[in-house]
Amino acid sequence: MGENEKNIFPKVNKVLNNRNIVEIATRRQYQYPILERYLKRKIQGWSIGLFLNSINTKKIVLYAVTEFTEFAMLDLQNFNGDIEVLCICDRAAQSYAKGFCGASVVGVDQMMKMYENKEFEKVLVCTCSHANSVFSDLLSRGVNLDDIISISSAIYY
Repeated sequence: MGENEKNIFPKVNKVLNNRNIVEIATRRQYQYPILERYLKRKIQGWSIGLFLNSINTKKIVLYAVTEFTEFAMLDLQNFNGDIEVLCICDRAAQSYAKGFCGASVVGVDQMMKMYENKEFEKVLVCTCSHANSVFSDLLSRGVNLDDIISISSAIYY
């Protein structure tokens, strides 16, 4: 057995025992129908900006750094309306010192100060797999339920 063949077995074991791969597969399976719906609506001319306009929202915070956050940022950057993304909030904000998709990333406590100061109107939760825990956390911190929107509910609106 050659040297390269010997080195592959620990790598295979590492992959097979990696829980993240199962989590990623499960997350993708859950996200696929939402993404498919988003693409179909986008082709028909819909946008997240149009949705936010329909609920009279001009200033938002995106919550969580995810693939959907990237889609939302691109969607809103290409929207010809006046929707302002003040920042992205993430529990691991320290991991995004340079920001994400051109926006600064802040922690939950900083976002809550902004909310208390009425600097934005809605929080758009951009995680699908952890949306329930995010909603629960925001509600326990005093955010009004009417001020929290999940990305999936926006897409299916």
